[in-house]
Amino acid sequence: MKINDIFEQGGVGVVANNAKQARDPRYSTSMTKDVKPGSTAKQAAKFGNKLGKDGTPPKLRETTINEKSLAKLDLTGSEEKGDVERKASRLLRFIEKIKNSEDFLTTKGDTVKIEPSEELIASISNKLVPNILPLVGGGQIKLSELEKTPDLGGEATGKRLGKEQAAMSSLNKQIEDLKGDQPYISLKVGDEIVNAASVINTPGTPKSDFEIIDENGDSVAWISHKDGSPAESTKFGQWAGLSNFSSHIEVRRFVEMVRSRYPDGMPRGATALAKTISDENLQKQGVYGKNFGDANYGINNVTTVLQGPVKVEADGDVYKIVALAEFKNGQELPESYTPIFVARYISDRSDFGVPHTRMSVYPMFGRKTDFVSDEDNVAAPISQEPELFHRVTRPDWYKDYKDKPDTKSEKPRKKRD
Repeated sequence: MKINDIFEQGGVGVVANNAKQARDPRYSTSMTKDVKPGSTAKQAAKFGNKLGKDGTPPKLRETTINEKSLAKLDLTGSEEKGDVERKASRLLRFIEKIKNSEDFLTTKGDTVKIEPSEELIASISNKLVPNILPLVGGGQIKLSELEKTPDLGGEATGKRLGKEQAAMSSLNKQIEDLKGDQPYISLKVGDEIVNAASVINTPGTPKSDFEIIDENGDSVAWISHKDGSPAESTKFGQWAGLSNFSSHIEVRRFVEMVRSRYPDGMPRGATALAKTISDENLQKQGVYGKNFGDANYGINNVTTVLQGPVKVEADGDVYKIVALAEFKNGQELPESYTPIFVARYISDRSDFGVPHTRMSVYPMFGRKTDFVSDEDNVAAPISQEPELFHRVTRPDWYKDYKDKPDTKSEKPRKKRD
């Protein structure tokens, strides 16, 4: 070992990297029963982290969530789980979209077309879905970069989509009937009064489910619709996913908590983990959209949230939208609807790289949960602690003692008999 290594490495809490260093007296003070060579790497691995080349653990992980990503299992199913038949229609739809040169939505919000070829179609038909797909016009894209849209098994399918479509169709018909030969009706949506001529579906997967259109064809109000009759927080699945908030410090801490308790993923039947959200703005972003707080309403800053069947009623000289429950943009929510973090078991999800786990913003009383907190010893995020050094690493160490009074006792020692 070089003398510089002592200056650079010597210090309080330095752990030997190997057995040879462990025998070195310069490291002996750092060795305990529980701290042995390789301990740092082993403990970091429990959190899903890998040490750098210099032996230092990372700070909070810069991971991304694959909440909307398309995976092979979404198309082929698993014989063990008995979902092959259920997902066969998705595979056929996937093949159909390629053959017809239909657009695929990417996780970044773009659209692409996959280059059809007999070889590719034959491979997918045999459930051999490649990880890399060729694009029309050249280039390629990863399967995981395609969004899991509703026609390929995305969340907005089945019963949930049916409820939203029913609410939108009902609202549109009511407006059409009320306006008669007039171009629009004056309709109060949330705290806004707009010219309502019709209602359209909001494309993609933003916070808004449908929009109010005026006589010029412009969107003037945006509505997020939740199922529920009667209106209760247990009647709908979640407020929002976490993909839009993955860089928020509270989200990252919650992810590390989940990862530390279930490094191999949440087991089937496990009680969902939950944690309160301290940031009120983050709570409202989960409810009203990621752009909550903007000056204007839009697809990710909705005018209002409605739960249950939607009706239009007279309100003086104008009309208003009513539902079993309504939460206007920015409104404080009842306790049972308060947004919290929830992680729960899902067989074919791996949010933030945690197997079989889905993480989202959920209403407080939406489901049975096991609450954790920052004080719980379930996952303090790994961060690099500031280094501590002996004074020998400072060339001017002697200045700490210069001109200081001698504190030694001046009494002579007694001689032993």
